This record gives sequence, structure tokens and C-alpha cells, in this order.
Amino acid sequence: MRVNAASRPLQLVIDAALAILFAPQCAVCRHALEHPTQGAVCSACWSSIVPVTPPVCDVCGDALPTWRLASVPLARCPRCRRLPRVITRARAIGVYDGALRSIVHALKYGGRRSLARP
Repeated sequence: MRVNAASRPLQLVIDAALAILFAPQCAVCRHALEHPTQGAVCSACWSSIVPVTPPVCDVCGDALPTWRLASVPLARCPRCRRLPRVITRARAIGVYDGALRSIVHALKYGGRRSLARP
């Protein structure tokens, strides 16, 4: 959530009140959230997500085994070349491990709908 300078003091008061009344925890590390109005995941956990970087398969988004394939139009990984795919294109924002895995599990299995927007 982006906050302008004029509403910043109000935002700090709301964060303090929520922290005192509800003591919300980060959905990943379970530490108390300093700024609960900014989401259910602390900034340290968000920054720990390892982004998926090119070269990636044009179909499934998995990392390609070699950078040489990145220069080929519609580069595909060995699995996507071997098997017909139902999905035409997929991407992930990061490696499905650690914090990102915990966020996805909290959203899907823990009912933490507040995680859907970020």
C-alpha cells in the first residue's frame, strides 16, 4: 500500500493500534508485524524471495539448462519439448522455496486471503 506524506502520521497511529490490539504476525516467520496495514508479510520475508531470472522456458517458466537456448525464439526446456503441454504459458515471480512457499501455502491452505493481493 502506497502512503502519501499527508496520511503518514495517521498510518503510524493505525499500525500502532492494530499491533497493540491484535498483535498480528507475519504469515511466514510469525514475528510481530511492525506495519500491519502494509500486509500480512514482513518486509524481511518479502525481500528473501529469490526471483526467477532469465533464461527461462517460454512455456512453463522453468530455468533453462543452458543460456544458449535463451537466444532461440520460443526456447523450451527439455520437458516441454518432449511432452505436449495443456498450458500455453506460465510464469512464477520467484523460486518456490522458503518464504514464497510459505506465502502460497498460507494463501491456499491457511485461508489467508489477505495475501492474494500482494
